[in-house]
Amino acid sequence: MPAESSAGNLNQLLREEAALRRVAMLVAAEAPQDAVLEAVVAEASDLITPGRVQIVRTDDPAELDHVVARIAREAGTECVIGVPIVVGGATWGALVAVSPPAGTARLGDFSQLVASAIASVQARAELRELADQQGALRRVATLVAQSAEPKAVFAAVAVEAARILGVGAVSLIRYDAETQMLTKIFGTHGKRAAVPDGGQWPLEDGPEAVPVVATGKDKVSTGATSRSP
Repeated sequence: MPAESSAGNLNQLLREEAALRRVAMLVAAEAPQDAVLEAVVAEASDLITPGRVQIVRTDDPAELDHVVARIAREAGTECVIGVPIVVGGATWGALVAVSPPAGTARLGDFSQLVASAIASVQARAELRELADQQGALRRVATLVAQSAEPKAVFAAVAVEAARILGVGAVSLIRYDAETQMLTKIFGTHGKRAAVPDGGQWPLEDGPEAVPVVATGKDKVSTGATSRSP
């Protein structure tokens, strides 16, 4: 092998290792997901110059081939390579390169770094959500321990649930099996509510409540969650 060729290969290897190390440092520092994705695109694109790299978001493995084919058509070339990004055993997306094949040897390493960054962000988000939920439960439990009035406890439950679920309104409703009537105990939407606090209506007039009462399980419909009281 000519000395020039060996030197060129070594230089390319050093560039690849340096690029991977820079991205890995961002992941280790728990940088925001967008920052890691931007760094991956920039570093990988620089390595395969004059090619370009992009990250495609899709959770359907069967769709990846169609995505790669579409990008190839748009780029006017058949030289397109897509490497899946797998997070937690599931396809999250793909790292797609439009370049000569020789320039894409480390795409798999970059895709693994992307997966690590996404998994790290998801884990931090889950921890924050868990802490938020525990905080909400603790605040309600404190009211109960302090023998607060039932109305204050019910109001706190509805308010905390609305905040945790990220919804505009939550109503706490009681069901009386003897009368088969529903009673609204408290709602976070105040005067905007169609039914005021203390209002009653027959079970058959509450279609979302029927399966909840019948099964004792949650019912999710049109983005809202109904829960048996």
